[in-house]
Amino acid sequence: MVFPTLNPGSYAEASAATLAEWDSIAQINLLALIAEEFKIEVDYEKFEDATSFESLARRIEEEAV
Repeated sequence: MVFPTLNPGSYAEASAATLAEWDSIAQINLLALIAEEFKIEVDYEKFEDATSFESLARRIEEEAV
């Protein structure tokens, strides 16, 4: 788990701006977990500016098309 203190009800609003723990290492760990969970390849450079759960979900949807 990348953000163990994050309440599951707060995922939608979570971002690098709202979580002190969301740094570059957390970003990479989160993307690695997403790739593993959904069995997808992640181009980390394409996700560099996706710094919220909302933007990550949107980017994954865009990549799936």
